[in-house]
Amino acid sequence: MLDIEKMDLNDPVDRLALADALCQILKKLDAIPAAADTSQKNETSGAVFGHVPTIWPMVGGENLKPVSPTIFASQAFRDRFIPGLLVRAYGAGCPGLRNLASVLDLPLRKIGATEALDIRTRINEFSQDAYGSLACAADGFLRQEPGFDNYVPVQLPCAPAPSALSPVKVEPRAIAIRLPSGMTFEDFEDRLHLKLENVSLSAWIKTPEGQLHLAHLGFKSARAERFTTYVCGGVEEPSPAEELYIFRPRQDGARLVTVIERLVLEFLGLQD
Repeated sequence: MLDIEKMDLNDPVDRLALADALCQILKKLDAIPAAADTSQKNETSGAVFGHVPTIWPMVGGENLKPVSPTIFASQAFRDRFIPGLLVRAYGAGCPGLRNLASVLDLPLRKIGATEALDIRTRINEFSQDAYGSLACAADGFLRQEPGFDNYVPVQLPCAPAPSALSPVKVEPRAIAIRLPSGMTFEDFEDRLHLKLENVSLSAWIKTPEGQLHLAHLGFKSARAERFTTYVCGGVEEPSPAEELYIFRPRQDGARLVTVIERLVLEFLGLQD
């Protein structure tokens, strides 16, 4: 018998044990005649209540806390923050990614950053590349799936809004970030993806939780790995699509803002 009070949800072993127990409970419920429909997702809690009892990972981790607005009003921040490049982070989706999300029972978005004033410029570029459209077929070869050539930006609602003094501003379909002087776009992009690694589809499916999730679905991990073909020197080269994330815009928009704010503060050597 599991003692839930003593379980540590930060411990992968305990999470796997809990997920397995939930699966057994749900199987018993499925056997009850006229059972209530349990196939709906509860996006607020981040859990999937259905045949796959997975607790979705959260952007920034479960212990992520909002940044105190007082840090941006502090003398230390004013002394260290010299405005640099303006970049934007975005979330995007497409029919192909929606189908993949349905198959994998995961909320998926393409998250990235751009120096372009209009994020649609960047989104149009990776739409032309059909980003993430390639998957490993049963014969072991990469096959292209339809619906990945028309990405569109998604809204990133954020409540509460960031401090007026924060270098991060929320736009209707983007997050604008004024980088500190000395941080390049490439540096920001690398740091952002490192911060989001826990919700990276390509990384998460290799974790014990991800493997258990796929096993419950009867889904091979190779099928969940996504690729994009780029043409270099006239030669087509498949590259891993590492910017697909487990992400719920309505719940994770604010968390993404917090992650970015903390990324900037860490670069400046500050903590709130």
